[in-house]
Amino acid sequence: MGNIPDIEKILVLETRARKFGSGIYLDDLLGKWKLKQVFTKKKPSIDIFSSAILNFLNAVLEIKKINVENDDLSIQIKNSIKLSLLKIEFQGLAQIVGKQPRLVFYFDQFSIYFLTKLLFNKKLLEIDYSKRPFFALIAVSDSKDWLSARGKGGGLALWLK
Repeated sequence: MGNIPDIEKILVLETRARKFGSGIYLDDLLGKWKLKQVFTKKKPSIDIFSSAILNFLNAVLEIKKINVENDDLSIQIKNSIKLSLLKIEFQGLAQIVGKQPRLVFYFDQFSIYFLTKLLFNKKLLEIDYSKRPFFALIAVSDSKDWLSARGKGGGLALWLK
């Protein structure tokens, strides 16, 4: 695995991405990404509590290409956590927009699994485009083993493949 960047390096990469674009494309994002760290919004430091909880819950972001009629939404996105044998998953659609770019998404399904058995599934309403969450994509390593992004709420995250 390549060198995992510290917060200072991520902030430098973020400044560059805002100015010149990140050069991240869909193929760079494909796969399962385990959340490694989250950083505080105000001060550039690791949010130790949130990082520990999300690591304990095995938080994973999964991005796949899908075949749909609307090319703008040709990305499936899943966010999940696991607690022992239970898995909680949000699934939806996403698109990449802009120069930095942003991965704009919404979740249309909420599911709970015991092992691989579906226990609960609920369809969620599609939300207006202007209210959708997003990740402003900052950087992905050359070896595609780490990814950094800033969420709509201002939090910064680092995932490992």
